[in-house]
Amino acid sequence: MGNTLPNPHDTLFKALLEDPERASALLRESLPKALTDKMADDPRPVDGSFIDENLRGTHSDRLFQVALRDGRSAFIYTLIEHKSWPDMGAPLQLMGYRHRIWTRHAQDKPEQLRKLPPIITLLVYHGRTPWNVPTRLIDCIDADEDLLELQRDGGYAVKDLSGN
Repeated sequence: MGNTLPNPHDTLFKALLEDPERASALLRESLPKALTDKMADDPRPVDGSFIDENLRGTHSDRLFQVALRDGRSAFIYTLIEHKSWPDMGAPLQLMGYRHRIWTRHAQDKPEQLRKLPPIITLLVYHGRTPWNVPTRLIDCIDADEDLLELQRDGGYAVKDLSGN
């Protein structure tokens, strides 16, 4: 009858990310050293998914929160991409997931919007061709250096008409 799993890679990574000890090991070896050096303990899973309903067949995700040595915390967002080709929409899609995570974090606590924890994203891809999609949203914007600089940190201009 063959393989009855819809996607064995997805099943494997979901199982790894569901087990706290294995998830911690996978994340510590996969994430940037700039984060792992600051982690005070192992990442804890956070309930919920941030994937659009129409993408659940080709994606799965897991959110973790980790305490940092300085007393703050960070989110680690893992997205398992199981398409057989690189998804050029991934950078924009991941920005949308970050927005959802921060919005949920600050839900009913507007003061949290000034203290958003960083979100470090790990995309696990296992397609047939190498991943050749930009890993930063800024690299998807078609502009000269001056205009890119205005985009780099997500800043915006304010014209305050309040007269204060």
